[in-house]
Amino acid sequence: MKLEPPAGAGRRWLLAVLACLALAVAVLVRLLAAGPSGGPETAAAPGLGGAGIPSGGPEPRAAGAGETAADGGRARPDWEFAPEEVLANPDCGVEAGWGMPAGDVALVVVPDIESPGARFAVLDGDGTLFGGDLPFRPNHWRLGRRADGAVVAAFADRRRNSKVSRPPESPEPLWVYVDGGLAYESEKAWDFGVARDGSSFFAVEPLAGEASRLVIHNLNLGVETHHDLDREFNPFTEGESPYGAFYSQSAEEVMFWPPQQRDGVLGDYWFYPVGGGAPRVVRAVPRGTGVPHRQGGAATAMDPRMVRIERIAGRTDDRLIFDSSETVYHIADRSESFPGDGPSEVAKYVYSGYGGADGPQRTEVWRRLVPMRASTFARAPDGPWLALADGGRRVFALDTSTGEYALVFPSLEDPRLRVPEDERRRQVPGMDMNYAQLASKLAQLERSRGVLGLRATVEDVGTLSGVWFEDSNRLVVPRYLGRRPNLRKVHDVFEMDTVELDEGPAFRIEKDDIACGLGGLRGFDVRDGRLVYPGPRVAPADDHAWMAASQTTGRDETP
Repeated sequence: MKLEPPAGAGRRWLLAVLACLALAVAVLVRLLAAGPSGGPETAAAPGLGGAGIPSGGPEPRAAGAGETAADGGRARPDWEFAPEEVLANPDCGVEAGWGMPAGDVALVVVPDIESPGARFAVLDGDGTLFGGDLPFRPNHWRLGRRADGAVVAAFADRRRNSKVSRPPESPEPLWVYVDGGLAYESEKAWDFGVARDGSSFFAVEPLAGEASRLVIHNLNLGVETHHDLDREFNPFTEGESPYGAFYSQSAEEVMFWPPQQRDGVLGDYWFYPVGGGAPRVVRAVPRGTGVPHRQGGAATAMDPRMVRIERIAGRTDDRLIFDSSETVYHIADRSESFPGDGPSEVAKYVYSGYGGADGPQRTEVWRRLVPMRASTFARAPDGPWLALADGGRRVFALDTSTGEYALVFPSLEDPRLRVPEDERRRQVPGMDMNYAQLASKLAQLERSRGVLGLRATVEDVGTLSGVWFEDSNRLVVPRYLGRRPNLRKVHDVFEMDTVELDEGPAFRIEKDDIACGLGGLRGFDVRDGRLVYPGPRVAPADDHAWMAASQTTGRDETP
């Protein structure tokens, strides 16, 4: 006799199985969301798919999920910040992407009031991409974006540079999200980084004793690489300088610097390939001496074909700027007195042959004397420019391919040669300014007439306070105007794609110091009642707050 199941039994059985699976998934998500429970020896990243997207971790918070609060007649997802939660919040934190494609995204972190955790959200010009809750309050965060639009966001609560001193055994959690999913979590991480192109992220994890290891997650290849590190990479080693771990210009290497000695730029710089393989070491030594033996240094036991020597003057103001382990810029003070007014010598070197029979060989690409003592530097993230500035008077930008000048501001010649000795008293009576400073300000004023207006004076020039690049082609020169306590900060912006050699800034913009407004060239907007990040904020020159204020300052309203 053939037995037939009762009508509907198969469907009920299937529903029961699906319910059990749903319950199991819910329990797993809750356990993962509760935070890491293992120590540094057991913490590990979830598996990575073939394209590098995480296959483990909690479910990403998709747009429209968990809508709980009303906003303008519409529901707001519980992970999306209302504008008033961010723009005037003195406790929030912000990280804006740098370079392309990360320059179009930013993240916001707001501490919880009633718990030790925090909320975060990642935004672009269309609104919030994803967000979530953290069981700790991060004091460091990093951001990158992949070519396909996926965002990598990392959050850590580290003892290093933290506001409150904590014992060594304190937790230092690190969580990394990839496109909304938790791809990595650790209860203890000394350092971390995210490639700005979203191709990888890394963490420095402590091991037994004073050792540590570098863990690199290559999201493009979907692989994880471990490197055991020497004790010198412990940021709290007694008697040694704290290190920093950073990505190289191309994001193909993780580099550790400054070297762990008290001799300025002298020592060992380490480079670990993101795609795997043997590390490389650049050893900076004084000119005219042999290579010093470093007791306990791991580089002494390395294959010498993976170590190259950089001989420099050894002064503390000499600088090495690395694009990678294969490309470096030397910046050395060539003043007759120390310290002096310059010139500075800038040279570019390229190395090839790592691992070969003769080891890496150096080729000089170009060398140039810049007529100032360079004290601050900036490298464009994607463009071919290296910018240098002195203590407040001049800015130069070099083409990294040729070494030729791309920008000279305000003048290649010494502006003091064109200013009479008695000009200081006539121009700025009562101002605390020496003759050289006045000469430079007059030259800067001449070059900036198109931005400042015909009636501007040297007081409108302000005091230069460094240089940095906004994305690929915008060189930004921050300046302070006035005196304390009424200092104002502005940004002079040079468009490097189109700037002429002796041209002034393309525009000047006021810096907005509202807590999480980012300000300057970057800032949040409110659209349809929701917070968005439209990327670098650049308006026509006649629409800037600086020009709008001209009626009250006596400057011309138009250039």
